[in-house]
Amino acid sequence: MERREWAPLHGTAANGSYKPDLRDNLMSAWFRELGSGNGITARTALCLLLVVSVFGEMGSARAATESPARLFAASALAFRAAALGGETSAMSVLSTMPGAATVPNEVRPVLWGLFFENAIVKLGRLQSSVPVALYFNPLLDVALFTLWRRQEDAYVVQRARVLPGERLDGSGGPVSLFPEWIGTKSSPPTALARITAQRLEQFDRRHPAKARVPGRAKSTFAAAAANTRDAVARLAWNAAQRSAWTDAAQPWLVPTLRRIEDALNTGDAASLTALAPETDAGTAAAFSELPRGFVERLSLDMVLGAAENGRLLVGSVPEEGGVYIFATCRLADDVCELRRLALLSVVE
Repeated sequence: MERREWAPLHGTAANGSYKPDLRDNLMSAWFRELGSGNGITARTALCLLLVVSVFGEMGSARAATESPARLFAASALAFRAAALGGETSAMSVLSTMPGAATVPNEVRPVLWGLFFENAIVKLGRLQSSVPVALYFNPLLDVALFTLWRRQEDAYVVQRARVLPGERLDGSGGPVSLFPEWIGTKSSPPTALARITAQRLEQFDRRHPAKARVPGRAKSTFAAAAANTRDAVARLAWNAAQRSAWTDAAQPWLVPTLRRIEDALNTGDAASLTALAPETDAGTAAAFSELPRGFVERLSLDMVLGAAENGRLLVGSVPEEGGVYIFATCRLADDVCELRRLALLSVVE
């Protein structure tokens, strides 16, 4: 991606009384279902990643009783699923964090549902009595740090703390409302990949998988509350941005998403390049190998603006955290001409 200095189109954070209505916009319906197409062989790294991700989670759940580590992994994934569904058990955990009371009960499932859609799960201190699970959303650069204890045939969350990704290294400096990767001079995919790798490495370094020392939260109540406010502001900003994805506010958006859908559904690198001419050959070939049903599952996550009426759209498959599609276009008279598509995986 060559365009630089991307910036949020809607930069006003929602306050505690904000109640976004996200059910009637494009949040969960970027791509509409099309007719059946020809099957594509999943030979690319992306396809392998998706298959491994799905079967890895299934394997963890099936083998949960075989060892404490597997039981913990299954419990951590179950918590993610519960939070995605807005279940009371998960929302009650998230509501007890310092500073979390400012979020209204009816808004909490919306904010956290969006967070967990793209959350990567990392586990640490698996050989200790208090293992650690990190849920990290790369796009929002927000981390949920959780401590767990075994309770009969499952693990339960003992303590949860949310913080901007910038503070995963233990620092307490000021942070922007917007994710760090947006403000760098690097291309968006490059910056997102680099910063995500840094965040996950910081967690691995502080909480190695083989560590036997129990995990513990070291921040004070005041620091934890400040972290919560900063992280929730970022979640609210993203929710507010999504609420503006309407035909009236952005009439160019739906036609652009349809053109992206058409390009991804070509199944042919040359045809895709004709629709998105700045897409490099390697990326076009990778897109031509997308597995059946991938396009229909995509959701729009973020829309950013740039100089010369540039727009960057970022999408992903919900619950497949870490795999993103970037699309650039140039807006003129309510038409955003598609320029380039890119594919990024930020998971190992």
